[in-house]
Amino acid sequence: MNKPKVTVAIGIYNTEKYLGESIQSVLDQSMKDFELILVDDCSTDNSFKIMKRYAAKDKRIEILRNKKNLYIGYSRNRTFKIAKGEYIAIHDSDDICTKDRLKKQADYLDNHPDIFMVAGSYEYIDMSGKYIGKEVFDYDYKKVASRLVVHNMIHNPTVMFRNDKQTYHRTKMIYAGDRDLWMRLLTSNKRIVVLPDIVSKYRVHPSSVSMSKHKKQKLFTEKAIEFYYERRKFGKDSYDKFDPDKILLLKENNIYNDILIEKRRIQLLLLTDKKQYRKELINFWKRSGLRKWKRLPLTYILSFIPQKISNIFTELFSDNFKKFKLWYKYYFLKKRLP
Repeated sequence: MNKPKVTVAIGIYNTEKYLGESIQSVLDQSMKDFELILVDDCSTDNSFKIMKRYAAKDKRIEILRNKKNLYIGYSRNRTFKIAKGEYIAIHDSDDICTKDRLKKQADYLDNHPDIFMVAGSYEYIDMSGKYIGKEVFDYDYKKVASRLVVHNMIHNPTVMFRNDKQTYHRTKMIYAGDRDLWMRLLTSNKRIVVLPDIVSKYRVHPSSVSMSKHKKQKLFTEKAIEFYYERRKFGKDSYDKFDPDKILLLKENNIYNDILIEKRRIQLLLLTDKKQYRKELINFWKRSGLRKWKRLPLTYILSFIPQKISNIFTELFSDNFKKFKLWYKYYFLKKRLP
């Protein structure tokens, strides 16, 4: 292909169970003017064989393989470097694209030249593909810039951005590299919007990064936020001095994976069925105790508040309080870069 409209980038590591369905959801897009670049991060299962089988059937597919396991940021950078598309869309190898995703997002960027990146809303599905909930956002660029530091409303495989040959992941940000990238874009005054269209089905399963690397992802996210405030205060951050091994060497307590998945499932009920949500909360408390969900009593009480009022409360008080705490921690107390 000479110059497709969109390059779809998928980094892959040991997702043979879901990979075929994920690739097929891209190939079935209503918009056909795209290239699909698959990068295997030295998988130990049959992922690479599946990639080769699909590439043999469709000339729009290009496959690459890392010589060793180098994590998702390195894989994505390989696709960004060779991408021919006017726009780049990120997709995950265990998720599913909705049929009109590429068309809707490319059309939006065509019609809004001032916007650098567009993200979308998404559904949650379980391991078998069963619907378990959704999250719908409608944020203009001002609202994204205001809230992103305390609330990551940008889901990685819903993102499409302009191929400027400068956007890249910082490879030491093994986890939360996407959050680091979004906030670097904000630092560069790039405009980001999140639209209410459902463009992806996000699969929740025990081996996903958000579940299996929950502690490390949280710590890397905190580091990304610290870098953001350093850039605001000093014009640069301390990324070059950052040692990711201090976080990577920590052990994950994977015994809580099932609990995390159960909590996610219950939280989604708050958006659709508050009565069932309260019932599930009580059942969770009886089974697991309050220590496994420290905010359980508060969330139970808040579930009686109408959603519109709850959203206003969150934006005016909770988010602003979080921003103040972060500002005080990362911005006010620092006298110089470490």
